[in-house]
Amino acid sequence: MKPTADRANWARDSSRLQYTEASQLNNWIVIFPEREKDLVQEFIKQLLSAASRRGMGGQNPTFLPLSNGRFSERDFQSACPNAGFLLLISPKRDDSHGLMKYLEAESKKVVTQQLSLEKVRDVVERRQSQTLDNMLNKVNVKNHGLNYMPAVEAAA
Repeated sequence: MKPTADRANWARDSSRLQYTEASQLNNWIVIFPEREKDLVQEFIKQLLSAASRRGMGGQNPTFLPLSNGRFSERDFQSACPNAGFLLLISPKRDDSHGLMKYLEAESKKVVTQQLSLEKVRDVVERRQSQTLDNMLNKVNVKNHGLNYMPAVEAAA
């Protein structure tokens, strides 16, 4: 069978494949703006469903609302004793990425990932499955998974 444009859809086909090495989401915390609780919980539900299809396992996260509306060292310290992975969901205008990465480097035990609230909203409300897959790919790698490995054929 020859490949044709209507049969070759990388985005569609790759989202159905399991990861080469799927990570496990255990002891993870989601920090988010409290007023967006329903949106964030629905997003995590979709993320976990997609993760399961890719072979990832684990448990539901602990949800931790931002302490003062913006990410702070206090939020990070609240999460640290129990978390191996911290997922921060915050608005784009909240310039907290540098602080989060600084605290991650200092702690040496918590892996972090930040997602914009706007992209999370796109996934939930606009059903942007490719965006969800991209987020999940990053989460898997951050948690020491391997998304794919090229199949190299021997030279003839």
